[in-house]
Amino acid sequence: TRRGFDRVKSTEQLSEELARFVTRIIEADDSTRLARFKRRELLRIYLRDCLGIATLSEITEELSNLADVILGYGLARANQEMANLHGAPLTHDIRGRIENAEFAIVALGKLGCRELNYASDVDLFFVFSGDGKTAGNGRSRDSVISNKEFFFGVAERVVQTIGRSSDEGAVYRIDLRLRPYGRDGDMVSEIERAADYYRNRAHNWERQALIRARASAGSEIVVTRFLNLVRDSIFTRDALPDTLEGVRRAKEQIDRKESARMRGFNVKLGPGGIREIEFIAQALQLQHGGREPWVRSAQTLIVLARLAEKHYLSEAERARLSAAYSFLRMVEHRLQMEHGAQTHTLPTARSRVELLARRCGYTQGDDPAAAFIRDLERHASDVRAVYNRVFVEDVRSPAPATAPHEPARREGIDDETSRLIKQASARLQKAIHADSSEVKKNSIGGDALERMLESALPSAINVSRALRNLAAWADSFATYTTEQTRASGWAVSGEDWPKLIERLTRVLSSQYLSHLLVSRPVLASALVQDREPFEPAALLHVLSDAVEHESDAASKTDALRRAWYRLVTEIGYSDMSVVSSPLSVAGGVERSIVEGQPATDYGLRTTDNLRNINLAQTALAEAVLRIASTIALESMGLDGIRPEQLPFAILGLGRLGHAGMDYGSDLDLLIVFEDDQPWPIKLLAPTGSSVVAGCGTAHEFYAKLTSQIVRVLSSITREGLLYRSDLRLRPEGKSGPVALGLSGFLAYITNRA
Repeated sequence: TRRGFDRVKSTEQLSEELARFVTRIIEADDSTRLARFKRRELLRIYLRDCLGIATLSEITEELSNLADVILGYGLARANQEMANLHGAPLTHDIRGRIENAEFAIVALGKLGCRELNYASDVDLFFVFSGDGKTAGNGRSRDSVISNKEFFFGVAERVVQTIGRSSDEGAVYRIDLRLRPYGRDGDMVSEIERAADYYRNRAHNWERQALIRARASAGSEIVVTRFLNLVRDSIFTRDALPDTLEGVRRAKEQIDRKESARMRGFNVKLGPGGIREIEFIAQALQLQHGGREPWVRSAQTLIVLARLAEKHYLSEAERARLSAAYSFLRMVEHRLQMEHGAQTHTLPTARSRVELLARRCGYTQGDDPAAAFIRDLERHASDVRAVYNRVFVEDVRSPAPATAPHEPARREGIDDETSRLIKQASARLQKAIHADSSEVKKNSIGGDALERMLESALPSAINVSRALRNLAAWADSFATYTTEQTRASGWAVSGEDWPKLIERLTRVLSSQYLSHLLVSRPVLASALVQDREPFEPAALLHVLSDAVEHESDAASKTDALRRAWYRLVTEIGYSDMSVVSSPLSVAGGVERSIVEGQPATDYGLRTTDNLRNINLAQTALAEAVLRIASTIALESMGLDGIRPEQLPFAILGLGRLGHAGMDYGSDLDLLIVFEDDQPWPIKLLAPTGSSVVAGCGTAHEFYAKLTSQIVRVLSSITREGLLYRSDLRLRPEGKSGPVALGLSGFLAYITNRA
């Protein structure tokens, strides 16, 4: 099945799955459990990568999420073990009040910028919030130790669990050499002392490493405090004269070591390789980040986009560096997939190069190896040219708006993108002609369509995916007759098509929304509506109107699905309308709505917007639950009874419980009813329902009601399904009743949970 393959697993989802996974492997130690879980998830990520389901950014994001979750699990276990032995570590706040000391794992390097590859080391160091002593375990005075000793024990346990070699191999190779004072430094550091080191004693390259620092596990507050203390030492308003020179010398040292090894081309460290792109980005960040906070991002592609926006790179340079980075990272991943080894070097045997080329998608033509090498050399040459411009030429003035010798062409649109534009344009013409006579009178020509698509490209997160999905949507829509589109609620006039095309280009970058729209092409008419904000009452009203005129439960169930899909599409467009991506081929300037926001999710969705979308998705789920409950009651012969009249409640757990619903989220539910009333209750006694008459207890009635609600939500009809419902988090799990009496539930929570 494709379940779980169409989207990135969040750290929350991975944490929940890891918790369930480890409980099923009782006989193994933590290292073995974590290694097996990592291997399971890597296989899924491999498949998403090889099948082209996920983009490079999604793959590296998911690999980083996986590492964060595993480190978080190891930290939680280690902290609990130490607390059991020595009690909680205590310190004092600025007012002298006692509080718990906190601990964090700081990620640097690839993990720090959420660009982990399949065989990366994880570069870490450990910090804690303040000195003090532990509370002790209450059994021995000797159990009281200093906070530094406590957190040293925590860090040591984490490194042992995650980094030691076992029969399953190490979960991750942990590199602690970037900690304060390097190999000679303590394993853990109090944040004030760590900050003092980076402000007053660290080398420039050590401060450069902090550009990518972030909290991987533990207290984000501690890491934020630390980074606030050192930020002015990383990004100075007046960059040191030797800023670029220091970075250049570090790269030359790498080049000398690599050239002495006499092996095949190294896509990471070789001339024109990944490291040169990273050094270009980081050097320009160090030089200009003190005056331009906008360029202080950790992720390489986002940094390149922002540097171009501020004219420290030309748009042509950004496009070439971004394309080279994506290509080289893809090659790196294919090299590492075969044996899971940390390798970056191309094979020298011709047969092995040809095999690598095919794995990288070079399957056409008689000589895939030659085509692959040509592209590799072109990308490396492009990178080396920008590297020389930044580090050799005068970099004190901004890069020119157009790179020297740039050919006269539409900037940022390469041959493959042009081909996809023409393909999508031709398919769209057929779709428009398949609509109605009104549209045919106002038919849009092929050249005009191509111009529309070119102007829409900056809004697409993934240009290639958007254009391919747009062509697929047009093919799907063209199969509908005019009568079918009208019956399905299609309401797009001739003058609406330009607006629709621009919005389709935006949302079809999303794999989830593409699946919805290509399989149900008339849903696209929802994109020309503007229903924001998505208030709970308004969502409930839309769903109620959709089912109101249907005569039976089955028809209402289908009508509910149709309305729900339209609302999900509208919410999806609202979500993506504030997304701006450096992966856009034609887009050089971020949308103003995103500009200035310090926190992002996946580098794409601002934190405020993500929360608003979560709230809208949660409100939609709650509205669906209310309508589904009404339909369920009607199917039980209780047409005149409204859900709010009955003494029961549907409790939301998981994402629904904390108002964090997202696309494709399950509904974790718990049904609780008042069980201290005689059965049947007065409201139901006179209804004459055969279901009520057949239920000897309230437990039986609410169990049947729960089953009907789940059927409305999760049964697959010709209109699809709404949500996967999960009742497994109820007391006793699968073996417990699907609906619980309130007194029994409270007794379970009080005495047995």
